[in-house]
Amino acid sequence: MDFQKGIDRHQLQMFDLNSMVYSDSWAQIVGLFVEILPLEELGFQDILAKEGRPPFHSSDF
Repeated sequence: MDFQKGIDRHQLQMFDLNSMVYSDSWAQIVGLFVEILPLEELGFQDILAKEGRPPFHSSDF
């Protein structure tokens, strides 16, 4: 019995996550809802640190 061949773990694969979600998925609706929210009015602040890695934008969570 032969094993199934998996993908090479040492090979770089590039893709965007949006292409992995169907266009009629509920996840797309949630994304649209988050985009129209007035995040600053709701108290979200994007504060950039002076050191270290830049933070994610508030709408990315």
